[in-house]
Amino acid sequence: MRLVIAGGGTGGHLYPGIAVAREWLSRFPDTTISFAGTTRG
Repeated sequence: MRLVIAGGGTGGHLYPGIAVAREWLSRFPDTTISFAGTTRG
């Protein structure tokens, strides 16, 4: 399975995204997770 976590605007979206990714991996360990964003946040 693949999961993309996207956030925008500020880096404040990063920490909740990491928390979601960790929980997701604990439930679905065969998942590939990618993060999408911009160079500005």
